[in-house]
Amino acid sequence: MSTSKRPFFRYSIIQLETIVEKRQAHEDMSDILYELSFRRTSRAKTLQKKLSNGDYKSDVKKPTPSIISNQSQQKSLNADATKGVKRSLSEYIPLIVIILIVGYLII
Repeated sequence: MSTSKRPFFRYSIIQLETIVEKRQAHEDMSDILYELSFRRTSRAKTLQKKLSNGDYKSDVKKPTPSIISNQSQQKSLNADATKGVKRSLSEYIPLIVIILIVGYLII
């Protein structure tokens, strides 16, 4: 498929929202609207409606946080997940001990 007819073909919806946010209100948005006409996600349809109505500047989502803040959030989530695993494993220790004892008695 030729991307000359659809210059934003490979852009994610986040990238399209960023482009819309950076453009001035008086600039032409027909190229973005054209690309959004091929998109089927609810987020794309929502942006398409906002562009068609002209009220996109106030409601377009802000660009995603930087990679650095994403990495720190990921580390935080990983630390929380690890704590959860340790906590849940400790709950199974009595069960594991009972299974080992019963297994030893059967053999």
